[in-house]
Amino acid sequence: MRNRANRLLLVFVMIVGSTLGVAVAQDASPPSDVGVVKKGVLHVSPREAAQLLADDQSIRVLDLRTRPEFNRGHIDGAIQINYFSLNLKKKLAALDRNASWLVHCKSGHRSGRAVPQMKKLGFTKIIHMDAGFDGWKKAGLPVTRER
Repeated sequence: MRNRANRLLLVFVMIVGSTLGVAVAQDASPPSDVGVVKKGVLHVSPREAAQLLADDQSIRVLDLRTRPEFNRGHIDGAIQINYFSLNLKKKLAALDRNASWLVHCKSGHRSGRAVPQMKKLGFTKIIHMDAGFDGWKKAGLPVTRER
């Protein structure tokens, strides 16, 4: 677990460094089992996301689907904000910008559009689950449902 946490820290150093224009050592590349950094955002598969969540309990999950979608099933502990909300920017701005956020929606489209907004708001530790919740379910990962 410590080794995985150290690799995650390395990825975040790379993200912050690239965001601030700081040069990072050439051998400091993300491990192949942790995803790919693009434009300061760590992009992961559902299985990689599940592993990161298991290894680091401080990572928060942001689900950008609608309330009905969320109620049909979501990642345990996720915070739901409707991407289509008229107050999306305000709701994003109210979140802890210093936290690590795993961001997803149904398929990756809405969350992919929200990530740049989060970066503009000052979020620096963003992990995007590219396949969205559909990919999470397809991978057979655990789903929590509202009762």
